[in-house]
Amino acid sequence: HQYLSFDPDAIVYFPDLTDVYDDTHRYKWLAKFDTSGELTHVIGSSRILRAKRRHKRQVNYLLNVLGLREPKLRDVRGHDKIALKYPHIFDHAMEANPSFSNYTLEEIEFSLSFIKGFIKMSTLKNIHLSVSMYPHLPQIIPANQAYSTSFDSLYNRIFEKKVQKMAEKEGVQFKSFFESIKKRVLKGEGFYIKNDMHFNEKGFLFLGNEIARWITQSPQTTIGFGLTPET
Repeated sequence: HQYLSFDPDAIVYFPDLTDVYDDTHRYKWLAKFDTSGELTHVIGSSRILRAKRRHKRQVNYLLNVLGLREPKLRDVRGHDKIALKYPHIFDHAMEANPSFSNYTLEEIEFSLSFIKGFIKMSTLKNIHLSVSMYPHLPQIIPANQAYSTSFDSLYNRIFEKKVQKMAEKEGVQFKSFFESIKKRVLKGEGFYIKNDMHFNEKGFLFLGNEIARWITQSPQTTIGFGLTPET
């Protein structure tokens, strides 16, 4: 609703690595779907609802331990707070190809369904659209070198690759800023907040300039003008 209220002619849409966790584990339980699987509305969160949610998660965990129920969602209870700065938020990014769990694949597909819906909504409203992504620091250097964590490998890029494949299938221009940012980071550029994975001001300035350069070189191509979906 906020997006459409801007009445845009064109937009560059940036999915984020955290979307996968947020969609499934923060918002899905508040969402209501019709019989065809289409999202109808999202109820407001409250302290009472969140308390019930925590209680339900604990009960489901105990039932799983007792072998009485097969878990449908990944266990994201915050019991790793000492070992991990971002407990569970990036579980889907910490698995290595090709050993992706069903949890990861289902969570990513769930987020992709919303991005695909966003694309279709834009198309129906005659809004030109492109999709772009940028890396978090642990996708460039091992996570334990980026922030306080016991995970010593690189985060995967499966979400980015699936977003790209889906966007191109829908006839939408896709742009990754991974390589240009990686190149500068490995040369010693401090683009990220210390002991964190998010951009600092210098990183945002570089990304902003990269986006501006990309758009001004070929505005029509940037917004996917004239592209058609794959057959």
